[in-house]
Amino acid sequence: MSRTTSPQDPFSRLAHDLRSPLSVIAGIASREREGLSGASREALDKILDETLRASRMLENRAAIAKVDAGSALPREWLSVEELVGAVLARLEPRLVGRSVETSVDGDVLIHSDAVMAELLLINLLDNATRYTPPGSAIEITARRVDSATTLEVSDHGPGLSAEAVRNVDQPAESRRGLTACQRIVASYKGKLEMVPRAGGGAVVRITIPDASTSPTSRNDK
Repeated sequence: MSRTTSPQDPFSRLAHDLRSPLSVIAGIASREREGLSGASREALDKILDETLRASRMLENRAAIAKVDAGSALPREWLSVEELVGAVLARLEPRLVGRSVETSVDGDVLIHSDAVMAELLLINLLDNATRYTPPGSAIEITARRVDSATTLEVSDHGPGLSAEAVRNVDQPAESRRGLTACQRIVASYKGKLEMVPRAGGGAVVRITIPDASTSPTSRNDK
């Protein structure tokens, strides 16, 4: 029996094929920048940042293609604390000079695919850095509400336009990362919201409901 190939498949294959070489480039740049300063450090920071950005672009296109093709996304129980730590380490070059505060209520778990969960948080942080002044603070919060996990990334930027809030389900083409987030969250029957932050700035919030009983559900408040 022949396999039916969807028109989106090339994105997934391309992302898979390029993941390894991009990781190698990022790893070398990350290693070589240690101990350097001045122009040499800035050049390697730029190489690292652009390599990671290219990787994110491919991952976002592959995620959108996979969801749009109707493919079911796998799930497993993940520690949000470990997820946040891994993402912050990966985005370290982009977050240089910024204060990033985290608030995770207890041992919060999220029911998601590990790759997709990391991509969600990376996109939210990338969005926060892209549309806010350099050096401005970012906050990450996570909590359990009933049988769902909510992640929020808050910034101190110019805030959101009424149009952006109104069109949250259809982010602009320039914000492909948020488009990928919206598709992923919707596939999990979750919700993506963009709301003004008290005191100025914006909050992007994603909520993903559980698809099975949490291993710590007896302790959830």
